[in-house]
Amino acid sequence: MKYFAAILIFIAIIGCNIEQDKSNKPVSQTVSTPKKVDDKRERIRSGMEEYQRLKGGRYPMDSIFNFERVKVYEISCRGECPSRVLFTYRTGREKVISKEEFKRLMGILNNRSSYGSNSAACYYPAIAVITYDKDENPLNYIGICLDCNHYDTNIPDMRFEAKHPDGRPKYMGGYTRAARKAIRNFLYDIDFPYPPDGGYHWMFDDLEEIRQEMRDLGIDSMEIEERVLRAGYEFREEE
Repeated sequence: MKYFAAILIFIAIIGCNIEQDKSNKPVSQTVSTPKKVDDKRERIRSGMEEYQRLKGGRYPMDSIFNFERVKVYEISCRGECPSRVLFTYRTGREKVISKEEFKRLMGILNNRSSYGSNSAACYYPAIAVITYDKDENPLNYIGICLDCNHYDTNIPDMRFEAKHPDGRPKYMGGYTRAARKAIRNFLYDIDFPYPPDGGYHWMFDDLEEIRQEMRDLGIDSMEIEERVLRAGYEFREEE
């Protein structure tokens, strides 16, 4: 009996030693560190790839609607901005619109009566509209700059020119007030207002007209007056 008890004690001691060894061993853990993605850098990279795929062919007016998808992008570019910024300076805000919505926009932009007002020499668009084929290759682009009151596009029929009396081409000018309002209303209707405040500018819009426009949009009076100041109307009144 004593011999049996001694065996049990010996086994218990060995078990305790084994458990102690296990507790002293370092625990191995796999720590998963999420990879930080540089969104801006990735947008530039993918945008440049897209720009390089841009088809340089000429598209007659009756075929610009032959696309698979159309998207509106917000662009952030200051200074003189070349066409590629519509692809490489995207903020990440974008929206797919329908073909009918695109046709409505083209009814504004591809209309000679939408042009003939003043424009600035700068070009830093805040809105890009781009159509794509079924393979996601860009087909046509339009850059809209309400701050400068003009645009850039690869659609030949949209490069409107008037004529001098002697037949030489003459630049038709920027968007009219009515066209600017129609563009702003379109962007509001697709829930993509022109950044940052809707696309108003003291050089190109009538003050009372834009106040009424903002009231019609349901913007409160305090916000309206703040936008008026940011659009430069205080500066104009001082002049």
